[in-house]
Amino acid sequence: MEVTSCPLPPSKELAEYEQTLPGAADRILRMAEDSLHSEIDSQKRVVEIYADDRKAENWVYKFTAVVFSLIPAAAFICAVVFFALGMNPAAFISFAGSVGFVMPRIIEAFKSGKASKGDDKHKSAN
Repeated sequence: MEVTSCPLPPSKELAEYEQTLPGAADRILRMAEDSLHSEIDSQKRVVEIYADDRKAENWVYKFTAVVFSLIPAAAFICAVVFFALGMNPAAFISFAGSVGFVMPRIIEAFKSGKASKGDDKHKSAN
């Protein structure tokens, strides 16, 4: 018993095909090559589709980051406009909103600054 895991029959069987029908072995080899080329092309298309999808996803992330980065500035501008129009409660709410959006970034900056200073002390002690 002979077991193969490729698209080609065993060599003995391939020789029998050729003996029975001249040119059959070449046709079988060509079919195997075409199958392999088709599989490679299919994999290339999948990679291209994945790359295009990643590009679109990255664009969405960048756009969202820009929009959310502008929210604190927009809230602060609204606070200034509301204050100028004498709408003090609305100005206070807008100002609180702008501070609320910025506060996590400020806290993160302080935390990372302390962590890097602590890391520097550790490195210099060793």
